[in-house]
Order: sequence, then structure tokens, then C-alpha cells
Amino acid sequence: MSGTTRMGRYAELVAIGAKHDMGWLFDRIGLGRWLEGAPKGAERAAPMTYAERIRAYFEELGPTYVKLGQILSTRPDLIPREFVEEFKKLQDDVRPIAFDDVKATVEAELGAPLTERFASFDEAPLAAASIGQVHRATLPDGRAVAVKVQRPGIEASIRADLAILYDVARLLGNLSSISDMADPTLIVREFERSILAEVDFTSEARLHDEFRKNLSRFGEEVRIAEVDWDRTTPRVLTMEFFDGVKVSDTQLLDEKGHDRTALAGLITRVTLHSVFNDGLFHADPHPGNLLVLPDGALALIDFGMVGRFDRRTLRMLRGIAFAMSRRDYDALARALLEHGVVDYDVDLRMLARKLRELFRSLSGPGTSMAQQSEALVQFLVQEKLYYQPDLVLLDKTFGTLEGTLRVLCPKLDVAEHFEKFAPELAGNMLSPKEMATDLLGRLLAADDVIIDLPPLTHRVLSRLDAGKLSVRVERRLGRAGVAEVAGLLFASALCVTGLVGAGIAVALRDAGGGELAGLPFGSAIAGALAAAALAGGLASLWRARAA
Repeated sequence: MSGTTRMGRYAELVAIGAKHDMGWLFDRIGLGRWLEGAPKGAERAAPMTYAERIRAYFEELGPTYVKLGQILSTRPDLIPREFVEEFKKLQDDVRPIAFDDVKATVEAELGAPLTERFASFDEAPLAAASIGQVHRATLPDGRAVAVKVQRPGIEASIRADLAILYDVARLLGNLSSISDMADPTLIVREFERSILAEVDFTSEARLHDEFRKNLSRFGEEVRIAEVDWDRTTPRVLTMEFFDGVKVSDTQLLDEKGHDRTALAGLITRVTLHSVFNDGLFHADPHPGNLLVLPDGALALIDFGMVGRFDRRTLRMLRGIAFAMSRRDYDALARALLEHGVVDYDVDLRMLARKLRELFRSLSGPGTSMAQQSEALVQFLVQEKLYYQPDLVLLDKTFGTLEGTLRVLCPKLDVAEHFEKFAPELAGNMLSPKEMATDLLGRLLAADDVIIDLPPLTHRVLSRLDAGKLSVRVERRLGRAGVAEVAGLLFASALCVTGLVGAGIAVALRDAGGGELAGLPFGSAIAGALAAAALAGGLASLWRARAA
């Protein structure tokens, strides 16, 4: 971005800041001189809090700052609670794009006149947002589609704002009160990754395919729009059109004979499955993103905000969820320790006692999962425990889900649905396929350790035998002892390998001998390796015992 462009945007930020009485903020980050001579904000009938002023300021600044505020609303570990609550109110409401601009973008991206690629294309948009807007259209074969078109110049505008945010982050980094809590530059970098992915519509298109595959377990109960990849580019997304009723329109749902209680239960199960089984979930399940189709199926739309967990985080979440469902606070404390939320020198019994007191206060009638999630986050913040960054969307997801379900079916007990889901969750955690996949993943991740272990073990034992290693033993090992211990270690490794291979064989057998974790080998090979390793290990153990 050129210096002139950046300076022009700075001038705009300052002018809008003066309008919203943001002088205190500019003074705080060292830019107060920019407001000298700027017009003061208009007097308001009622005074506004600092949080309300910043929320209004972000809304007028446009999409980059609206998205930034929405993300910050999920970080109670970084900003005060009043700002979190205010940023949750940020609205992504903008004027529609002129149809001439829409037409020009679509034709440039698809490389052909609009009339050649579509049989019809509605000029009035179905919805307009800061990054793009959606139009209904018809393909030449008669299929109805929704076409999402990016706003002209939006990516350049976002990149200009990102450059300024990096400038501000460097200034904030010089403030000890802020830099002690977090690195502002790292926050902007993570935000940059998130928002630039959102302006690439092919990323959202791939999410449609991934969600449709993951949620296929629900059959025809749940639908995800199919993407027309021939008419999809980074700036144009064409997908199947769903003509449904928003779950917030309860009157129309009743008129069409839809069971709202069953629908609320389905939404809950889909969310819990996505979070705890798939590790990929819709992080904004508000009523506008959930449609009920004429046949009663649930359609999920708009994957602009999505959460994703790696396998390690997913294991931790499952452990926490299962412990919470059984009210096993000792197990919950151990799960927090294992995932690095607390230090290893923590008093686990004291932590378990505090967790028990926390959730006991939330165990009254009508207590929701959203309240429990919120309470756990606040507990982490208050106790100054480590708040895992990849968990930031859970609080928002369950909070939004709770609001949606309250609109749809006020009497639904979300906690009860979760307790029904817990046995299935435990079954998934303990299934042979899941355990074998997990073990195989850990082995692949530890391949360097496995390769380096034999020479390292030999070096340690040799130094021990030579008396050059201080350990808490009074008797040295002779050469025979070194050989015996090395043999036992080798035999144990063979046995572990055999057990892992056996688990893989079982998993592959259950999966029909297909692939496991993307590795193209059959259950017969895995079984043979398992048998060989077990036999070798047992033989070695027997010889060591006989010696």
C-alpha cells in the first residue's frame, strides 16, 4: 500500500474518531496529536460508555473493524467484559452493491457474459454484507442457485486497514499494561489470516464440501448446499439455492406443521457432533443461518465464521465434556492439566474443589450449556489460567446456539440434550478405529523419537555402566545387565508395536479394509505386522526372563 493511500485512510480514521469522541483512545496509543483541530463529536442525549463509543466507531469504519470487533468479542481473556458484550452487538449491515458492479464482477470472474452462464439472474439481492452480497439465479439446466458476489475493491480496502492495524499494534506493544497480557502484533497477524481467508470464496466453497461430508451421518435430516465449481472463483461463489423458513419465524413454522421441539433437538445434536466429533463446526448458528426446508430438513448456510480443532485439542475437549457430563471434577482438573491450561505444579485437588464449587453454583434448574461454557471461560480468566486461543469460538458458538434455541423452543433443556449425547461421545472416544487412528497419529508424530531412542538408550546405559552418570542407584550394571535391559526395552517396543498394529487391523477390518488416516494399506498387512511384532517381543521377553 502506498504512503499516500495509508495517510488518506489515517485521515479518515481520525475524522470518524473525532465524530465519536475517541480522543481518549488516540491519546492512549500516542496519536492524540492527530486530533488537534479536528471537529468535536456531536452532543448526545445520553452519555455513552467507552465500550459503546468504540462499537459505534468500528461500525462506521467498515468491514475490517466490524470483523475485528466480532473476533475480539470472543476474547474475554484479552479485553474487559463490558467491551466483549458491546462488540457482540456489532452489525454487518451495509448498503447493497449496484447491480452494474455485480454484473461486471461476475462476468470478469467467469470470463463470459452473464446471460451465457445463467438463464436468469435477479438484480435485487437476497442479502447484503460487508464483504459480499447474495443474488438468486437460475442455471441453463433450470436449477436454482444462490450467487455470492464480492464487493469491488473490498480486498484492497481490507489490506489497507491491516497495514494500519499493524502500525497500531506496534504502538500498543510499547504499553506495558497491554504487552504484558498479549502480543498485539500476533493478534493482528491471526486476524489477518482469518479475514483474508474470508475474502477468498473458494475457501468457503471447500468448507461446504467438508461440512456436507461430515454431516452425512444425519442423512436427509441435514442439508449443506452443493457448490457449482464451474461458476465459483475467489470472488464469486455459486451454490445450491435453499428456499426455506428461518428458524426465527416460529409462526410460519407452526403454520407449515414443523415440530419445533424436534427441530431444536436436531440443531443441538448437529452442533455437538460438529464440535466434539468432527472438530469442525459452524461458529455462528444464529437463526438467519439455519433454514427449515419444505420437507422438514435443516439447512446450514453461510460458513463465514467456522471453528476448527486439531486432534490434540479435540481429545482434550472430549475429556472435558465427558467429565462435565458426569460431574467428575477430578477428571476435569486432570484434562485441564494435560492440555496445558494449568501448570504442572498446580494443586489438582484444590483446582478440582474450585471447579466443583463453580459448577455447583450453575447446577440449578434451567442452567444452560452456554452458561456453563461462559462460566468456565470466566473462571480461566479470573484464575489467570492459560486460555487456549483455538477455544475462543466455543463461548460464542454455545451462546449463539442458546439464543437460537430460546427463540425456537423456549422450554428446551440444552444441558439435558448434552447429557444424552455423552454416552455416544464416550463410545466414539473408545472405539477401536478411533483409538487406532489416535495411536497411529502419535507414532507418526514421534517418528524421530522412535528412530533416535535405541542409540540414545545405548549411550545412557553405557555411561551408567561406566559410572559417568549420576542416578539414584547404588549398584552398577555390568555388560550383561546392559544387554538385558536393552533387550527388555526392545522387546517392550515390539510388543507395543504389535498392539498398535492389532488395533489398526481391527479398525481397518471395521472400515472394510479401506484407508486409515490416509495410509493405503490393508488390514491383512497390519495384522501380519502385529503378529510378527508380538511374536518377536514375546520371544525376546522369554529369553530375557530365562537368562
